[in-house]
Amino acid sequence: MKFRIIFFSMFSMFSTALLAQDACKEIYDSLNIPGSLPADYCMSLSVYLSSELTDNNFITSSQNPNLKPRVLQNRNAEPSGAGLLNQSGAVTSVQPIALAGGSFATGGTDDGASTIFALTLNPSIFYTDISNPNETAKSSRLGDITVFFPTNAVEENTSELEYFGVRARLNITGISAGDELLQNVQSIYTRLTIDQSKVALSINKLLNDATDKQACYDQIKNKDESTNSCYSNIEFPVFTQKQKDELESKLREARMKADSKYFGLDLRFDSGDPTLGSKPGAAGTRLFGGLARGRTLEDKKEQTMKYHFRIGVDYFDQEDYQSISTDTVMNMPVMDTTMVSGRTNFSLDSAFGLEFSKSVENQTVSFSTGLELRLARDIPDGLDEVFQTNYMMLRSSLSVPFTSTNKISLNLGVPVFGEISPVFSISANWSLLLPD
Repeated sequence: MKFRIIFFSMFSMFSTALLAQDACKEIYDSLNIPGSLPADYCMSLSVYLSSELTDNNFITSSQNPNLKPRVLQNRNAEPSGAGLLNQSGAVTSVQPIALAGGSFATGGTDDGASTIFALTLNPSIFYTDISNPNETAKSSRLGDITVFFPTNAVEENTSELEYFGVRARLNITGISAGDELLQNVQSIYTRLTIDQSKVALSINKLLNDATDKQACYDQIKNKDESTNSCYSNIEFPVFTQKQKDELESKLREARMKADSKYFGLDLRFDSGDPTLGSKPGAAGTRLFGGLARGRTLEDKKEQTMKYHFRIGVDYFDQEDYQSISTDTVMNMPVMDTTMVSGRTNFSLDSAFGLEFSKSVENQTVSFSTGLELRLARDIPDGLDEVFQTNYMMLRSSLSVPFTSTNKISLNLGVPVFGEISPVFSISANWSLLLPD
């Protein structure tokens, strides 16, 4: 008799489980969820529902609608301004901005004042899905292009540009940095994944116990908060504000670690006269190609010290120009009619600097200082400044953010030796944020 009771009890439980699976399968099939067929439809349906309800999950980039590309964005990258008034930082980095941005700089030298606009674009926005964090974590760190337009770049009485410049940066370590960041973020979200599994188990129990599983599913899906609703009986894990702050802090640390080093190419092109007429003979075509390296030397919580190094070759093809003679009566330079043939020249260019920064949440205040050296041979007397070579300059820069990706920089350059003008500029940099 006891055996029969046990047998019928087990049979009843087995039949109930089969009926529950059939009901869950019907709902599961109606959702067209991609992937192989699950062994337990109710549990798989519960996992699907839990990922829809919580913002704690991290499964894969395609399944996780809550990990946004902006979380992975390098907030300290700035538009390039290498060699011009827009340069912020004693030695420029080759770490690109994520989407697009620009800068506006005004400043002066011994030769006068100038104002320069620059627009920067990361080409990856044309061939990657910027809403996919798995793609943007890597592509946003690969490279960018900057175009410069001085406000007084058009010659008087002509429609010709007096100066035009382009900068290109390629961060060879950008892809690996993005991969490292994704791995670290996935580890950070592990605890949240465990919390999501608790929600899934709670939903699974409610679905199995519910007489009308479709109604129970709809209540959870629609977040029906009525008293007898399945949704009201889900046991959500408590995610406190302290835990959220800790999560944000860990994500910030993961970004800083991924962007703590770089190695890449610094490429520059200048056409025309970068002195905008103040140095006759300075007009021509200038090309620069170099290697750049940077790495964090010391990282103490929110304070970091980082070195930046660059070495490359500068090529200058000078245009023909009229020479200058001196009026002995008025003691001032005057243009004569003598034409001086242009020439070409190669210079060795290098720079080394240190950057000290302090992070407050997602904003970073930084100060950098360093030396810039350019040397060449066979330069005619008095033309070092025209060729912008044979000098050493001490550069310093202070950058202060006013939003998470917008900064104002004060930049100063003082010659140590050589015929080069000191320079002081104020620049404002801005860049777009990735989708949130």
